[in-house]
Amino acid sequence: MFKAVHRYAVDMIKQFLAMIGRLLWRIVRGLLWLVWAIMRPSMRFITAVLLLASVIALTTDVTRWQVGEAGPTFQSLGYHVQTVAPASFKGLEQGVSATLHPVVWNYVLVPFFAIPAWLIFAVFAIAIAYAGREPKRINVFIN
Repeated sequence: MFKAVHRYAVDMIKQFLAMIGRLLWRIVRGLLWLVWAIMRPSMRFITAVLLLASVIALTTDVTRWQVGEAGPTFQSLGYHVQTVAPASFKGLEQGVSATLHPVVWNYVLVPFFAIPAWLIFAVFAIAIAYAGREPKRINVFIN
């Protein structure tokens, strides 16, 4: 008799813990959905800002080329960062080299900063726009 009561109590505890787990999972899933619903419009805004920056960078590069310089000279992101904030760029270099490794700066970030600015902004804008797109709703009950 004791084993039957013990087994019943253990089963009740397992069911109770499973219920609590399902409740917690629903709460976490609801909170994550809420955060995602709030972030989606902000991702669209960030996409618009990045596309605007991309168009401005491409326009200045093409205008400079049309005005007089021979051939297309697309300015890199590193060039723009160094002209706007040279101390920040130097601090970024020192920080990455000190915390991670100089190899990360030399072989990962320097080639990244050598890419034209308009291309980097456009790629990030497209990636964020894809991530923040509206979910496609499919009506499976259509006849």
